[in-house]
Amino acid sequence: MRRGIRRADDGRDARHGTSRRRHLAAAVLAVALQAGPARTQSADAAAAYRRGDVAAAMAAWRAQAESGDAVAQFNLAILLDQGTGAPQDRGAAAAWYRRAAVQGDARAAFNLGAILLAGDGVPRDAEAAARWLRQAAEQGDALAQFRLGALLADGDGIVADPAEAARWFALAAAQDHGPSMFRLGTLLANGTGVERDLAKATELFERADVAMMTGESNTSCTTQRSAHMLEACRRIVPRM
Repeated sequence: MRRGIRRADDGRDARHGTSRRRHLAAAVLAVALQAGPARTQSADAAAAYRRGDVAAAMAAWRAQAESGDAVAQFNLAILLDQGTGAPQDRGAAAAWYRRAAVQGDARAAFNLGAILLAGDGVPRDAEAAARWLRQAAEQGDALAQFRLGALLADGDGIVADPAEAARWFALAAAQDHGPSMFRLGTLLANGTGVERDLAKATELFERADVAMMTGESNTSCTTQRSAHMLEACRRIVPRM
């Protein structure tokens, strides 16, 4: 009897398994059909941007952005942020950065934090800026780690926390970010938020000089710069 039951169960499982496989195949096909045009549209947008047809690139990215694509949302925000292909609209750029950042896009979170920190086209909100910068920093973005560290060290609109600032500077310094090495060295030299360590501070100052001489670190990205200067701190190249 047990064998009979087992055979009957096996038979049902086999039939249901076949049915599930058919549904799975149909689902995979549907995804493929949906993904194909999206990939084509993305490639078309990138090609248009590279050949200088920004209007076509913007139209394609806008269509993708409105359908929820985070990369397209970031790219559209970049063009609006720069005023490329359309009148400059920092408020709209911030809105698209936010939509991409909500989906976990670190670059969008960084740019949104920079706009909010500068009060550039939107009301200045240092606390909200810190939250978005933290999101990008937690994903390992060295520039976001630096900007968040600077904000915490300076207390520019939020409660200063030099110990927490030192932690973010250290994470960015581990990625050879020159200004972070310099700021961390300053905290160590003064014993601010961390135990004073002149030897370590000197080492960091020397490393910072080398890193910043390569031109790879943007030294203007501090919390004390004007909105105009902070524009240079954003990530301004669309992602292809």
